[in-house]
Amino acid sequence: MYTDSDSWFAGGFHDGNWNDDLYRFRVLAGTGKFNLDYFGIGDDSTLKDNPVPYSISTDAILSQLLRRFPDSKDWYIGLRYSFIRSNVSFNKEANPDLPTVTNNMVTSSLGLVTNFDSRDNNYYPTKGSYFELVWAVNDEATGSDFDFVKLTSFL
Repeated sequence: MYTDSDSWFAGGFHDGNWNDDLYRFRVLAGTGKFNLDYFGIGDDSTLKDNPVPYSISTDAILSQLLRRFPDSKDWYIGLRYSFIRSNVSFNKEANPDLPTVTNNMVTSSLGLVTNFDSRDNNYYPTKGSYFELVWAVNDEATGSDFDFVKLTSFL
């Protein structure tokens, strides 16, 4: 991906299964840089007409391995690992009055995943249902700069 602001992102993924769909494996990886403008907060922001340029550089990885529940056709359970490293920096050259602001952050989580997937196709389904529930822990033990638990669902 590339935009007229010189923002870009490159990545790839693989979705696979083996042993007659008993196991499912997914991996995604990417890197990029996004050049953005900060307009402040609210309609009366002093930055509304003179935004502050900043950029976010990021690297991301997600992987998961699922196994079908015994005696089930559509239920799966497994593990997911995600890693996102971001560096936020404001453009000091465009705003010499600003102090140097950079922030390097890492979120890294390990979690449990369960899903129900009765779709006839992962990418272009014409029938079936999909539901996913993820419970993930971000903490120092997984390499994260932040300690929190996240529960997400997708329907």
